Amino acid sequence: MLAILLTSAAGATLCLALGLVLRSSRRLGAADRHENLTLAVAVALLMPLLVLAMPVSMRVGLPSLLAPSRNVVEESIARGTVGPAATTASGSQLGPVAEVSARAAASKRSARVDVTTVLLAAWGLGTLVCALRLARAGWAAARMRRRARSLEGHDNVLVSAEVRVPMAIGVIRPSVVVPADAPAWSAEDLALTLAHERAHLARHDVAKQWAASIVCAIHWFNPLAWIVARAMATDREHAVDAIVLEGGARASSYASLLVRVAVRAEESALLAAFHAPAVGRTDLARRVEAVLAQRTSRASRLQRVVFAAVIVLAAVGVACSQGSPPSAQPPTTAVSTPGTRAGTPSAVLLERALGGESSLDAAKQAATEATLDALLTDDATVIRAHAIAMEIPSGLVVALAGRDRATGPTLGLERVYPPGSTVKALVVAAALDAGVLKTSDMIDGHGGSRELTAAGGKKQTLTDATPNGSMSLAKMLAVSSNVGASHVGERLGAPKLLSAFETVGLFTPIDGLAVAPSARPITSDDPWHHAIVAIGHDFSVSPLRVVGAFGALANGGELVSPRLRASTPRTTSHFVSPEAARAVTVMLESVVSDAGTGNRARVANLRVAGKTGTADVEEGVMYASFVGMFPAEAPRYVVLVGAETRTGTGGQTAAPRFASLVTRAFR
Repeated sequence: MLAILLTSAAGATLCLALGLVLRSSRRLGAADRHENLTLAVAVALLMPLLVLAMPVSMRVGLPSLLAPSRNVVEESIARGTVGPAATTASGSQLGPVAEVSARAAASKRSARVDVTTVLLAAWGLGTLVCALRLARAGWAAARMRRRARSLEGHDNVLVSAEVRVPMAIGVIRPSVVVPADAPAWSAEDLALTLAHERAHLARHDVAKQWAASIVCAIHWFNPLAWIVARAMATDREHAVDAIVLEGGARASSYASLLVRVAVRAEESALLAAFHAPAVGRTDLARRVEAVLAQRTSRASRLQRVVFAAVIVLAAVGVACSQGSPPSAQPPTTAVSTPGTRAGTPSAVLLERALGGESSLDAAKQAATEATLDALLTDDATVIRAHAIAMEIPSGLVVALAGRDRATGPTLGLERVYPPGSTVKALVVAAALDAGVLKTSDMIDGHGGSRELTAAGGKKQTLTDATPNGSMSLAKMLAVSSNVGASHVGERLGAPKLLSAFETVGLFTPIDGLAVAPSARPITSDDPWHHAIVAIGHDFSVSPLRVVGAFGALANGGELVSPRLRASTPRTTSHFVSPEAARAVTVMLESVVSDAGTGNRARVANLRVAGKTGTADVEEGVMYASFVGMFPAEAPRYVVLVGAETRTGTGGQTAAPRFASLVTRAFR
């Protein structure tokens, strides 16, 4: 949020500055100068939308710099104050990693000031004060309109005792308001006054000045906003003066009227509070001189177009600086070397655990950790969260991070989880490869429930979130049908199912790190147990291994072991045929469709194929995950986001954060 606002502020500042620079051109008349400033104000107002419409891969840069926990971990390592080895709940020794996490968490809890929150609060407070001032002005105008009476013989002209100078008011219902003594003015003075104010209405000057006032409210801390608003008020008067003179007014009479109105303006408190004064001492001399000399000029149409294009292109350039345009083939990721470390909390933990260099990409790592920080901040039901990104086909892990609400930054590999419905994609791929399933096969959904026999002859019912009849494999994956997956598991058979999980590396230990080992499913021949294994329950694996398994689908059926060091040799093994892998990848795009459980993982202008997963961890706690690959037509990355949560599912908790991370770091 702060990064979007700061980028918008930078773009607005550049546009306003360009408007003022172009205003100094001698080739421009008052109307041209006012047009340029109006365009600069309009672009400044639209900057947040322009930033959001552009790729935003760098949007996390500032928040990550403001995060207090990063320096804490780095300083702990630099000072050598990391304590003795810590032990996980499973008894595994993590060495200094847990101690660094604990120190970072303690320091994070002790930090009293969140810089981002303070800046946002200050910005919001200033905007609120300015907005109240605008609201007061609008209320005053509405009250004045209600109390005013029409000037006889003139359409859309009101007479009010609350003003001492003529003015134009109203954005939706613009009107001219004249003082109570205006009917007694000379015919020439009244005609000149009405010509002046009606020119303001014809040029929509009231709406333009309100837009400038709104920019001042939003960018109250930026002196350029106030300078531009004042310059617009000045230029609009010069522009209208030229229109009145072009209408045949005598210059001497009009100049005399300006002087008399200026005297009244200085006595009018309402005018100063509600509008920029139409005539002030500072500008009066220049206006009278210009009127008497009858100097008017306009730039050519080409010049006006060029000046306008400069302002618009500058704004687009600032918005585009947030990232590069989307492409079907993302650029090759630059890999960190021992001399170029990511430096973020989880990155420091990993490099400390590995004893040196890692494969992490600094920018992607920063975006990943910022995404997890945002998840824990925004969702109070999340207990722990992690995210992993792997490059295809190299197998390099370019981002790896975890967060624990109680202890702070982690690697995200300290625990293993039931993979849940994410394994349904692997089960379908294995069944297609074994020839027991064809892509055209229809699967019976039994109306959303199926009774199966468990150990000891006990009957158990497998249910779906929604009732389904006969369905395609793509729909089965899209709606994450447990009943459908149980049928596919039956066709594959228990031995081949477990063999497929073995082959795709789900139970392979992670070398080089002391992390929790996978928990294999218990051996049982009953249909119920076979069905729940086929839907990702009754066994636990590392999230890193799930990423590796989906990497095999992305890599045409060839498993590439995830690598945490660039220096680790690349190893591959066969999982399924390229045809089976490609078929499942295409099916997984339906998961991100409107009807799919992962529809919140969609990323604009990027084809994503993925799968949601939700499984019970313990009573009252679920593991919610989404693992996706992109671009689906030729995958280059696999990204997983997972979280322990008290209420959310993979589609509700993990999928939106996947989309956020991919948008931030991989576009």
